[in-house]
Amino acid sequence: MECKNCQQTLQPSHAYCFQCGGMVVKNRITFKSLFSELLDRYFSLDSKLVQTWKALFTKPEDVVNGYINGVRNKYMPPLSFFILAIAVSGFYTFLLKKGFLGDYQSMMQSFQNSEDQFNMNEMMNQIMDYQNLLFFAFLPFMALISKILFYNQSNWNFAEHTIVYAYTYAQCNFLILLAIPVLWIFPDGLIVYTYLSVPLYILLHAYFLKRIFQLTLQQIIVKTLLFIPLLLFFYMIIVILVAIVVLAIHFGMKS
Repeated sequence: MECKNCQQTLQPSHAYCFQCGGMVVKNRITFKSLFSELLDRYFSLDSKLVQTWKALFTKPEDVVNGYINGVRNKYMPPLSFFILAIAVSGFYTFLLKKGFLGDYQSMMQSFQNSEDQFNMNEMMNQIMDYQNLLFFAFLPFMALISKILFYNQSNWNFAEHTIVYAYTYAQCNFLILLAIPVLWIFPDGLIVYTYLSVPLYILLHAYFLKRIFQLTLQQIIVKTLLFIPLLLFFYMIIVILVAIVVLAIHFGMKS
């Protein structure tokens, strides 16, 4: 018997190839085997996804610095981790727009001036359709701010700073998984979650950056106070650009 991956000779009793580590597949593919493989690859306690998620809370410097310094097999690659987090965020957005996690439409209307003829609800719905593009567009801006603020803490280049936020930004998005069942059971808590999620994300990022760049408490407070206005500035630029595009498409379709 040979390994299907590297053609190494194996014994019938072998479950894995000792040469390449590939699993020996003896049975035909079924839906059960596909589902089992999915769970084993991404959600088992030994999977790289779970190990990465846990390590980013307990030792984020090990994940980020390790990857930048050449460690590749210990944790999930940053862009794969980031894309998976975007998929989770997309699932959350779908549930939110369908009303499964609270009355999102009413919450948006509460922010709108009754005399304003512009339909904010409709615009926000269309912006949410492009949310994944916003995430991708936001990543290099965060890396740019990081490169400016942490120039004296590391000699990392722009791409290496991007790695930092691919991991940390994705980690914050994965927290949505914890919010989904809570909001499903308590939909009236949507507006509370919306207000609390922003300071929570800021505190988490401050914690990640403190560990990754080995900063003192005073340093991370100063860096955070500088980071937030720069982040809001770039965020508003991106949102305005997306809003202009959405409005152009909207009024173009109407005309």
